[in-house]
Amino acid sequence: MLLKLDKIDKRILYELDKNARIPDTKLAKLVGRSKESVRYRIKRLEEQGIIKGFSMWIDLAKVGYGTAKIYLTLANNPKSKKEFTDYVKKDKRLFWLGVAEGVWNIGLTYFVKSNNEFFELKNDLFSKFEDLILDNHIGILVNLRLGERKFFYKEETDWMVFLGELENYELEDIEKKILKELHNNSRINVVDIAEKTGSTEIFI
Repeated sequence: MLLKLDKIDKRILYELDKNARIPDTKLAKLVGRSKESVRYRIKRLEEQGIIKGFSMWIDLAKVGYGTAKIYLTLANNPKSKKEFTDYVKKDKRLFWLGVAEGVWNIGLTYFVKSNNEFFELKNDLFSKFEDLILDNHIGILVNLRLGERKFFYKEETDWMVFLGELENYELEDIEKKILKELHNNSRINVVDIAEKTGSTEIFI
């Protein structure tokens, strides 16, 4: 069933997509509604399945990770396809798995530390499923530009650019824990982050 959104819902989705950590008071002011009304609408959008969760974009190039993509055409073998998807899902370097119809029917995005790591990963995958893979296309992302969902609300904004030159910033253990919690739920409050990470000194 197609769910109908009014202009307030669309503006809320636009602002949350741009910054999931926007305070309720600021969001309420932007949409011209009370804080309680905004919270109710967000909860309703979650219950309707329109909002699946609150995540964030991390520029992994800053911590030394490059991004590589593989597009595959697979043979029509349901059993082997399932074995393939089950296998790739176990790889912690896999960020995105897309299933489609057309020129290619499987897309994979990996975060890797080097080109050598990616080619070893690719060669292992192709060797293991050589009878299933009919064709492939490989790509390395040089940069990624993100724009807001202007079909929800039109506003002139700058595009965000990710994945530039690789840098070697080493994350501390506490920083990794914080990023994990923010990735799982970007609207989590600081008190809950401190409790989940076992830290009393968190500034976001």
